[in-house]
Amino acid sequence: MSLYDLAIYIREMFDKGDVEVDVNEVINFARAALKHCRPGHCDHVTSLSILATCLQRRFRCQGAIEDLDQAIILFHTVLETYPSGNEACATPLHELAHCFANRFGKLATMADLLDAIRIEKVALDLHPPGHPDRLESLNSLNNYRQLRIGGQTATSRPARPTDLVPSTQIN
Repeated sequence: MSLYDLAIYIREMFDKGDVEVDVNEVINFARAALKHCRPGHCDHVTSLSILATCLQRRFRCQGAIEDLDQAIILFHTVLETYPSGNEACATPLHELAHCFANRFGKLATMADLLDAIRIEKVALDLHPPGHPDRLESLNSLNNYRQLRIGGQTATSRPARPTDLVPSTQIN
């Protein structure tokens, strides 16, 4: 099993909550895998994404803003590998928007929230109606806009389905 495969396996176990996994250990494996998957390697983009996602998760556990800053840089690097408008950009865009929203939650910098809104709009455009991930992007965008309008926390009120549809379309 390669370091890359091991990093993916541990991340999946961490995601499922099947085992007690040290997030720092997962990040160390992800960094080691990335060292072996240089730019141009077929697993390079996936390795960048894994590391960025793990850093984002560690931020949620430990609250270190440096983890979010690194995740933002890594997600930007992932996005640079795709042509503009490529559907494969939707997930890294969504995760990048989430990083900016989390950083806004920690530092209350309006520019971060505006970046989250702008980036999530781009991700939403890559999810046409009927796409399985469209609702998640709509909910995130709605939550970010609520933060901008009312200064609420992202989790203060879940979005209602009617919040996601223009009022002219509601009968």
